[in-house]
Amino acid sequence: MSKFKTMLSMITRNPLATGGVVLLGMHVIMLSLNLMNHRFPVFIIQNLVGILFLSVVLLIGYFRKVNYPYIVLLTAVGVWVQIHIAIAMLGIDAGFQNYFFATLATGFFLTFSSKHKNTPLIAKFIESMSLVMYVMSVMHGEKVQPVYHLTEQELFIPHIVNTIFVLITITYFSDCYRNLLKSSVHRLQRAAERDELTKLYNRRGIRYFFDKLQERWERESQPYMVAILDIDDFKEVNDTWGHNEGDKVLAAIADVLTRYADGTTWFCRWGGEEFLVLSQLSKSKSQNLGILNSILADVRKIRIEEKDHVIQVTVTIGCAFSEPDMLIHELINKADNALYRGKSSGKNQVVLAE
Repeated sequence: MSKFKTMLSMITRNPLATGGVVLLGMHVIMLSLNLMNHRFPVFIIQNLVGILFLSVVLLIGYFRKVNYPYIVLLTAVGVWVQIHIAIAMLGIDAGFQNYFFATLATGFFLTFSSKHKNTPLIAKFIESMSLVMYVMSVMHGEKVQPVYHLTEQELFIPHIVNTIFVLITITYFSDCYRNLLKSSVHRLQRAAERDELTKLYNRRGIRYFFDKLQERWERESQPYMVAILDIDDFKEVNDTWGHNEGDKVLAAIADVLTRYADGTTWFCRWGGEEFLVLSQLSKSKSQNLGILNSILADVRKIRIEEKDHVIQVTVTIGCAFSEPDMLIHELINKADNALYRGKSSGKNQVVLAE
């Protein structure tokens, strides 16, 4: 059962695997129809071969015996063979040559769904061969007599069914590509707004929340708080134990801050060893000061243990609350001044701006 769930997960997460399963299902349907009317015995063999081939390809993909792009290429080659057999049986008026556009869409999507080093080459091969074979099938299809001669009325249904299926396939991969593009844009946006080491917002990312709270302050007089947190004697940590250890300290403090993010409080790596706290005052000022003191206490508990040493640090926090007619940069300066008063009067404390 667990293996079945794993395979089902692989199929649903991978659009190309989903397409392979749908194609397998279509072969099963076509086989059933051919078995019922016994009109085209060659198609019975063709669909049996198609079912066997796709089943083997999907199993190879599941057990990962072959790299992903090569599995897609193998599937495309199998589909091309099936298309040529179908055209030879019924001619181009049945519309089987339109499936070359489906494999073209597959090659295009493969480019964006695999990071394998040979993916671009394989994708271009699938795309170019799909176009070449489509053009050749149209150019020479009229000259080749099919094995089965059907009337226009009899060819109408397979032509419509094939065209609809191809359009659905192209639409499906277009939608998958759009979702993939949205996901990539979201990742890029997140990367642009987050600090790589701490995963907290950077200055660019926190700016949106600054503007949001300032607008609410000007419109509804809804106050907010800015606090700046600085690691005490951080230079000594870097000088004594190295920057790798310093990075561990920054990451550990970021973990502490993240625990206090609740949808009304945001944290930012302001620069170097400084962090900025921005909070909408849904709580009272004393409650917000209490949270800052809790952060102070939690940082004291951090222990970064190595083989020959243990690193413990403290922080100093300066905070300020919004006031009428005060701009954002003025509020930050007030919090910064409070921070430096804390640094000069003993460190390891929360200092409220005067």
